[in-house]
Amino acid sequence: NNNNFSSLKITGENPGSFGLVRSQNENLNIASVTKNDSDNLKYLNAVEKYLDGQQNFAIRRYDNNGRAL
Repeated sequence: NNNNFSSLKITGENPGSFGLVRSQNENLNIASVTKNDSDNLKYLNAVEKYLDGQQNFAIRRYDNNGRAL
């Protein structure tokens, strides 16, 4: 169910087109990941896990009337 996805209008919502969509999540705030200067790898891993958990992308197809399928 992709009802919470919104178009980023990379390709636009033109008839018969494809668009990259991103899930809406107001909690996406990279600043909430605390940086540890003594361990940059741990920080990068934390950022990666945070983004993986918060951000979802998908390709959405539009019909000839411009409606998302």
